Amino acid sequence: MINKLTPFPTTSEHTSQTIAEIKERDFNDTVEAKQLSHNFTGFDAILRAVGIHKASLQKYCLIVIGLAQGRTVEFVCSDFTVGATYFYGDGWKDLSEQQRIRCTNQGERLNKGINKIAPDLITRTVPTGKPAHLRVQLINLILRVGKLMELGYSASEAVGLLDMPVSLNAPPRRGRSKHAKLKTIKTLAEQIKAEDPQLLNSYIGGVLIHESLKCNSPELYRKIGITAYVLRLLDDQSNTPVMTLEADFEKALAASNERKQSLILTHTASNVLQLDDCEAEVVARVIPYCFEVVQTSPGSFHCRLALPIGTRQTNADSVRDRLLKSLKNIGSCNGGGAKTFRLPGSTNFKPGKGNKITRIFAQEKFTSIAELSLANLIPYEHKPARSIQGTAKQIPDYARVKTYGDDTDSARDFNFARQAASWGIAREQIIAELLKASPSAAKKGNQYVERTVDRAINNSRRWNSSTNLEQQLAA
Repeated sequence: MINKLTPFPTTSEHTSQTIAEIKERDFNDTVEAKQLSHNFTGFDAILRAVGIHKASLQKYCLIVIGLAQGRTVEFVCSDFTVGATYFYGDGWKDLSEQQRIRCTNQGERLNKGINKIAPDLITRTVPTGKPAHLRVQLINLILRVGKLMELGYSASEAVGLLDMPVSLNAPPRRGRSKHAKLKTIKTLAEQIKAEDPQLLNSYIGGVLIHESLKCNSPELYRKIGITAYVLRLLDDQSNTPVMTLEADFEKALAASNERKQSLILTHTASNVLQLDDCEAEVVARVIPYCFEVVQTSPGSFHCRLALPIGTRQTNADSVRDRLLKSLKNIGSCNGGGAKTFRLPGSTNFKPGKGNKITRIFAQEKFTSIAELSLANLIPYEHKPARSIQGTAKQIPDYARVKTYGDDTDSARDFNFARQAASWGIAREQIIAELLKASPSAAKKGNQYVERTVDRAINNSRRWNSSTNLEQQLAA
C-alpha cells in the first residue's frame, strides 16, 4: 500500500487572484445583471448546483431575478407581486380579493421554500406596515459562476470555489436502515459460505468489486458515474478486443481465465479519468484524489479519478492532459487506456506478465478542477477567446432557426444570433448577417441589433449538446 505523500504546493498566484476578483465583484445595476433579468434561459445547472431542484422554486428564482431589473441591493417587492407573477405571468391586472390573498400567500410560501435550501440567496424583509423588500444575491452568484465557467469550471465546481455565503440545507437522502444492511450482509455471507467455504477466509479485498458476487456492475464504479459499460476479452498480443461478454463479473472472469485473455471493462462516463503505467512516485502524488488505484504489473499502476458527474468530455480531456504535463516531472505515466479498465481480481495476460490485477486503494471520492488546481496538479493555463471568421456555409438559415414557440421577429433575431455565436462567428459578422437576414432589424436600428447580438453571444456558451452515451459505447 502506498501512503507516502509529498507536500502539496499552493495554487498559482494568477489563479488565486482571478478567483478572488470574481468572488468580490458586485454586479449591481451592470449590463450583465440587466441582461440576466431579461433573459431567463441557461442557468438551470447553476440552480441545481446550489441545491434548487424543485420546479416551483426554480420558477421563483426566475421571477425575482426579472423583478430585480439588475439590482442586487434591496428593493420593494411585495409577496403579492411575486405570487401574481407566478400564477398569471406579467399580464395580470384586475384580481379578486380571493385571488389576491392566494397570490400573497404563494409569494411568502415560495420564499420560505428557498430559505430552507439557501437562505442568503434571496433575502426577504417585511418592515412594519410596509410591503416586503427583497435582496437578490442570487444574481451575483449566477454571474460569478458564469465567469468561472468561462475558465473551464463546471457549475458545481464554480459554486464550491466561490465559497458564497450560502448555507445549503437540502434534506439528506434516506438510505436503508442499519438493520436492513445487517440482514443483507448476513444473507450474502451465508450464500458465499454455501458456495465456497474457503472464500471468506482467503478474501483480502482485491476481488470482490461489488456488494455481491451476483450483481452485474461494480458498485464503486456505479457510484462515481459509470452506468453504461461492457465487459470484453482482450487479445494482449494485438491489443484488440476479441469477444464481448455478458455483464456478469464472475462469468466473465471464468471465461478470461479459460481463454488466457485479459478481462477489460469499457465505459462511457465522461467524468472518469485514468492515468496508465504510473510509477510509484506518481501514485503517491495523486492517490488522495483517486477513487481507485490498481497494480497491473510489478512497479506499474493505474490511477483512476472521477470529476463531478456531468463534466463534459472536453473538460475531462483537458484535465487529463494537464495532469500528465505536471506529473512528467515526478515520474512516468501516460494517458493510455482512456475508457478501458483492467478489473481488480482479473489477470493481466500480457506476454511476460500473467499476474493478478490487485486493487491497492479505493474510496468513494470525487475530485474537481478546483481541488486539483489548489494542489498544483493542473496549473492554470490562460487561453484567449477563440474568434473564428465564418464563411457563407457557416451562417445559420434565418428561416429555419428554432424559436421555441415564439414566432416574433425579435425571438427569431435573438435565436439566429445565438446560433451563429455558438458556431464561432465573430460579433461584427453576426451583426452584418442579422441586418441582411431579418425583415425588421434594419427598421429597429443599430442599437437594437447590437443589443440583441450581445445578449446572444453571452448565452451561446450554453448551447453545447450532451453526448449520447450509447453512441460512445458502440464506438
